[in-house]
Amino acid sequence: MVKVDNKSLLANLHVMDMHDFDVILGMDWLSSHFTTLNCREKWVTFNIPGEGYFIVLESGAYNPLPIISCLQVTRLLRSGCTGFVALVKDLNSNISRLEDISVVNKFLDVFLEDLPELPPDREIEFCVDLAPRTYPISKTPYRMSPVELKELQVQFQKLLDKGFIRPSVSSWGTPMLLSRRRMVL
Repeated sequence: MVKVDNKSLLANLHVMDMHDFDVILGMDWLSSHFTTLNCREKWVTFNIPGEGYFIVLESGAYNPLPIISCLQVTRLLRSGCTGFVALVKDLNSNISRLEDISVVNKFLDVFLEDLPELPPDREIEFCVDLAPRTYPISKTPYRMSPVELKELQVQFQKLLDKGFIRPSVSSWGTPMLLSRRRMVL
């Protein structure tokens, strides 16, 4: 039952984990209760046969938070306005773990903690053939923070130890030897 303006109306509801809404009433429910929506004036009329006619007006003004675009923020900061950034976090909320997700529980054999082994050999061997006289592309390497680089090295080492990857012998992946330049005065 849904209570609208002190009148109890029958509703078939499905429970969902939503924080922003108490209930969502769809077009089927609205049409079964003979409602008319007036979005401009913010009222809903119910004209239920045998129960009468009543109007529900907006209760309290809804003022959404003012949101400005990134471009507006940039302009304001350049004009000398002071800007603050806040990361709001609910400390009382339960941090969801991978096991708490129902889909993951259904397919636990797919979401493994550790890789067991390499997939079996395929019938068709994959190879990328290069055009003759093709040279490696000179491109600056992707920059990483020291923390990212350390994590990448740890993951690479784990995969190397398990035998999932092996050092490249390709001329395209050969690391360069770095040496210090001599200062010319």
